[in-house]
Amino acid sequence: MVAKFVEWRKGCAKTKTIRRGNGRVEFSSLNRPIGVCSVNRELAVLRRILHVAREWKVIPAVPVIHLLPGERMSERVITHAEEEIYLAATPSLLRTFSSIAVDTGLGPEEILRMRWENTHFEPAGDALFGYVHNPYGKTKWRKRNLPMTARVKALLNMRFETAEKPAQGWVFPASDGEGHLSYNTIKCQHDRTLERLKSLERFRLYDLRHTYLTRLGEAGADAFTIRKMAGHSSILTSQRYVHPTPERVEQAVSRLEEYNRRKVAELTANMKVN
Repeated sequence: MVAKFVEWRKGCAKTKTIRRGNGRVEFSSLNRPIGVCSVNRELAVLRRILHVAREWKVIPAVPVIHLLPGERMSERVITHAEEEIYLAATPSLLRTFSSIAVDTGLGPEEILRMRWENTHFEPAGDALFGYVHNPYGKTKWRKRNLPMTARVKALLNMRFETAEKPAQGWVFPASDGEGHLSYNTIKCQHDRTLERLKSLERFRLYDLRHTYLTRLGEAGADAFTIRKMAGHSSILTSQRYVHPTPERVEQAVSRLEEYNRRKVAELTANMKVN
């Protein structure tokens, strides 16, 4: 059945969503076959459903479902120059959302589900700024604390001061006051911004998270730290962002030598005291 579904989907034409007035939605055919990426996302959803069904004891076992080969990765890293151009052209809401994404690595849905009771402006321990607690996630690793940067703290402070009911509630509430802001609202603003910036290569909102993790790796963070910050369930995923250049290898050895000298000095001082 799955094989037949895959063959049928590969023969379907790709469609474009057109939103009309009064909430009407229309679909227009683009006269080209649906991509491998789209089929694989649907297969991934099916696999997840089947695994949940097994956990709930609805089915005894999960059949093996292989994703199609040939999928192209669309992740890209936003440069600092591109970030400046993009943020300067965004409306206030999208600017705050995007700055949080690129400074914390939270995914779009994680940002939209932020609540004020999980936003801590007071720093913990030796931290310089506050932190954001994310209590949601499909795995236990996604439930994590993420330190704020100075920019994120300033933006959230500004949003907190102008919020109607900041004590408890959504950081990004929906306009009708019911629930949090929808992803489609943010995505529409993002798409319109990129349409105005003709010279800027297109990127997805999720690429801001990928940019954050890549910058962590370039700044010298190890795979275990990146795993904790990203909420990855596997260290293998985090290792993609770590690139041990010759300079970083030399720096690691230098730090090791400094660490060894400090420990020997402490040991010598303790022996003299005793």
